[in-house]
Amino acid sequence: MKRVAFVLGNLARGGAERQALDLAVALRAVGWETVFLLAECRGELLGEARAHGFTVVDLRARHWLAKNNPLFWWNCVAVIARIRTAARRHRCSVVQAWSFWEEVLAVPAALLTPGVRMIVSCRQNTAAALGGRWHYRVLQRLANAFVDLVVCTSPAVRAEVLRSERMPARKVRMIPNGVAVERFGRPRARTAFGWPDGAVVVGMLANFKKQKRHDVFIDAFARAVREEPSLCAVLGGSDLGTEFEVRVQIERLGLGDCVHLAGAVERPEEFLAAIDVAALSSDYEGLPVALLEAMAAGLPIVATRVAGTESLVVQGRTGLLVPPGNAREFAAALVRMARSPDKRRSMGARGKARVVSHFSIGHAAAKYAALYQKENSGKPAHG
Repeated sequence: MKRVAFVLGNLARGGAERQALDLAVALRAVGWETVFLLAECRGELLGEARAHGFTVVDLRARHWLAKNNPLFWWNCVAVIARIRTAARRHRCSVVQAWSFWEEVLAVPAALLTPGVRMIVSCRQNTAAALGGRWHYRVLQRLANAFVDLVVCTSPAVRAEVLRSERMPARKVRMIPNGVAVERFGRPRARTAFGWPDGAVVVGMLANFKKQKRHDVFIDAFARAVREEPSLCAVLGGSDLGTEFEVRVQIERLGLGDCVHLAGAVERPEEFLAAIDVAALSSDYEGLPVALLEAMAAGLPIVATRVAGTESLVVQGRTGLLVPPGNAREFAAALVRMARSPDKRRSMGARGKARVVSHFSIGHAAAKYAALYQKENSGKPAHG
């Protein structure tokens, strides 16, 4: 069986990590085995990866990105050497990096590895994820010069890559994220969080970080629940820096009885089975896995109109999109959903059909396998 090395920071529960693991499972069915090379051998999905029998290599780079680390550059060299050793030992012909720093370090490692014929870099998000750090952009463009292909998750991400990274169009492809639809066929389990009968539960599955703008969601929910008292909300996700501020905001607005923080969610299918509407209030996205999963579970969507959500949610048919940062319009969309049970059901059904036909993980795996095979054919190895 042919082998591909996935280079990631860790296997914490995030969109890119979930996508990488689901893709690895699906790639097996089309003749590709995945080896996970992790900068940090940790994360909620690590046990699941091992349970599937995947090889997981610890690159022992826990502090490689620590600020003011006097050994920073030495650590980078050491990690490059470890990636090279692992890719060679496991006879990987493709090396695929899943985010910025992984690409910066995987590219030189792959170039030095005999047998590697292809270097792929994934873009799960728009350039906004790098912020205004010019030196990051310089490093990325330098790495891009040696990458064989950049794979983008949506048309908006592809357009951004062509514009901001100055990549030639022939090296930029688009493969949307996919979801394992069969995991989300569970019947509704409305009692999971103890909500009263008649409650309309809005759920947001997103790690607590600035990009996701939980503050906008809480502000919107406070407005909405004043108009529609049947609304309740549950927020699931790991704390990546903003959970404390969200808790303070909930307390300040007096929402403690109707907003529940569920913490890190081990099984998103169970979380989604307990809610009626899925929400996402991000400032930017690539193609959000959380919304793919929600649609696979047959849920209608209320989300901000950003590049990634526009590629996924059909306005008025599978959900409602509102301008980013606009709590007033977000609240109005929540109230509209709460008062329209028939619309919720029809939107959810259409959303699930859309995911099945366009965004299954099987479709994504077939496209990646075809890409690997086509680009590998007759191409000399690096190293």
